[in-house]
Amino acid sequence: MHDVGVVLFDTITPALLSHPAPIPSMNGAHSSVLEQVRVDHHDSEIPRTLRHVLGDSLDALAWSRVAPGIEQHVVTLSPAAHGDLRLLKMDRGACIPEHGHRGEELSMVLRGACRDALGTYTVGDLIDLDDETRHEVIAGDAVGCVLIVGSEGIPAFATSWLD
Repeated sequence: MHDVGVVLFDTITPALLSHPAPIPSMNGAHSSVLEQVRVDHHDSEIPRTLRHVLGDSLDALAWSRVAPGIEQHVVTLSPAAHGDLRLLKMDRGACIPEHGHRGEELSMVLRGACRDALGTYTVGDLIDLDDETRHEVIAGDAVGCVLIVGSEGIPAFATSWLD
């Protein structure tokens, strides 16, 4: 579709407008909406689209201990949903041992930073992994890390490390 659009656009003969295009007023409205979203986003570490489920504060969530230095908050999904959605809170330097994935996994850093063999991730970064990826995740040294993780299946650990 992109290629068709390019060909069509390249063959269009420009036409003069009888009235000025309304773009300046639309840009003004659009930029104020974007500014409102930007301001709204900075009011909370939780993305706006998830606040109706999680609330406004990561610290107000009910966290349960998974392992030393690691807590989780499981998000209840609808009965028809497949997969898993949870938040992981890792203390400074905490490590999720090497594991693989059963299906796709998409994570986003909400607070702090973390790293694995593939890179270092900070607030807003997405980590897109498939079922062929094996890695360990280490929380940053400054404030640790909070991730929201959506996955098709639970991680595959070589050994048990959970409480």
